Amino acid sequence: YTLRTINLNAFANGAPHQILFEYIGPSSGTGNFTVDDVSLEICPLSAAPVIAAGPVALVTESCPPANSAIDPDERATVNLELHNVGSASTTNLVATLQTGGGVSSPSAPQSYGALTPTGPGASATRDFSFTASGTCGSSITATWDLQDGATNLGTVTKTFVLGTNVTSTTTFSNPAVITIPAGAPATTSGPAAPYPSMINVAGLTNPVTKVTVTLKNMNHTFPDDLDVLLVGPGGQKMLLMSDAGGSADIINNTYTFDDAAAAAMTDAGPLASGTFKPSNFGTGDTFPAPAPVGPYNDPQLLSVFNGVNPNGTWSLYVFDDVGGDVGNINLGWELNITTALPVCTNPCGIVRLVTSSTLTRTSPSSVLANITVTNIGTSPASNVMITTATLGGTPGTPLPQSLGTINAGSSVNTTVTFATSSSGSSTLVIGGTYTGGTFSSTKRVTIPGAPAAPAK
Repeated sequence: YTLRTINLNAFANGAPHQILFEYIGPSSGTGNFTVDDVSLEICPLSAAPVIAAGPVALVTESCPPANSAIDPDERATVNLELHNVGSASTTNLVATLQTGGGVSSPSAPQSYGALTPTGPGASATRDFSFTASGTCGSSITATWDLQDGATNLGTVTKTFVLGTNVTSTTTFSNPAVITIPAGAPATTSGPAAPYPSMINVAGLTNPVTKVTVTLKNMNHTFPDDLDVLLVGPGGQKMLLMSDAGGSADIINNTYTFDDAAAAAMTDAGPLASGTFKPSNFGTGDTFPAPAPVGPYNDPQLLSVFNGVNPNGTWSLYVFDDVGGDVGNINLGWELNITTALPVCTNPCGIVRLVTSSTLTRTSPSSVLANITVTNIGTSPASNVMITTATLGGTPGTPLPQSLGTINAGSSVNTTVTFATSSSGSSTLVIGGTYTGGTFSSTKRVTIPGAPAAPAK
């Protein structure tokens, strides 16, 4: 026999690893071989900290009135919890909130210190502030870079939806009887009539956030024969019920299907009226045209319609797949569509530009103004331009000057030169524009005089 020792490459925790044994030998002979025994020695990876993000809480928001949500252009402070789920402690974990993903003007990095792998010291929280950029109802993603001394531990992210959602539910119905199957009682299997039963939805302006469906006054002598398919205006499809309820008759029962229901229907029955999760038993259901072909993959969820435009034709396909029994949905069906309107505190952010300056004489006939423009508001100022600068009526150069975007809490410095030999008290006027507004300042200043001639 042959004994071999082989070192295997490291592989991801939990990932499958395949070992193949291949006989390599002369072409003659049977080429058969057996493996009598295989033993594996698992060598653990080196201990290391692994950081995961825990809950994040909104601490403060700058836009009144507070709505417990981050709004577009709002300066917000959030409290981020970090957990050490690894196998070694951190030395001095520092989290740095990055710019991007709808986050601007982030606050300074925060030290989480030493986080142990277990126990009370495994987690800590710190506050971070930033200005949110985006439209009402959109999402922003905050990313924190994690550094433990010289070791980078990757990043953690959190997603925030801007504003709050105000939901409204609208009910649409088709009360016409659905005969199961078409031609009953002479016919006892096949598609219902009408096939499909349709509801036209119009006038809704926001995407779907929830759908429930009600089948009203349903009857059948063998409900296990029934397959019921709902198709949305965008072609999304799911089974409301299929092969549920066994053989017990259902008589004038009403069923509401809701993803949030406590339980699905039972396979064997009997089926009383009530609210149920979509209920499918078995696989391989087929529906005749014009129903969309399968597969109708489990789990069956009405949330397949979430996020879609609800306007258009919704179709209900009912199919009796075994002969011998008949029924109907005597009062038709209802479609309950919930949509969400994002609502924000708006306008939230404000731009407030202030200027400060100092004057320096650079020659007997020239004075230089060092100008700082600071945005003390809560919203970025875009396309900031200095268009006016006068010192005692003397215009400065160069003008105009573009300062770009000044984020909330940030400043930009520039200089303007005035050709003047005057000195003493005067007035400095600085003005400009930004997208959506103007700014200006007027203040009394003292123009420095020419330096005294050196003594002889």
